[in-house]
Amino acid sequence: MKRQAYKPQPGRRVHIPKPGTNDKRPIGIPVYEVKLVQANLAKILNAIYEQDFLECSFGFRPNRDCHDAIQL
Repeated sequence: MKRQAYKPQPGRRVHIPKPGTNDKRPIGIPVYEVKLVQANLAKILNAIYEQDFLECSFGFRPNRDCHDAIQL
């Protein structure tokens, strides 16, 4: 990651049947390594940007959800 040499592997594409028809719809299943990198990158970015948010901001922040915003 630091050397910017990381190349994510493509996700696996699976076709699942649609209920009530003979059609199938594609669904992408991510590789575990990609999910791990995304989670760690999210932790780093949250640590950097969390201090810039106001206390009244609730969208997609750790330990805050839409129910907290409604209670204000």
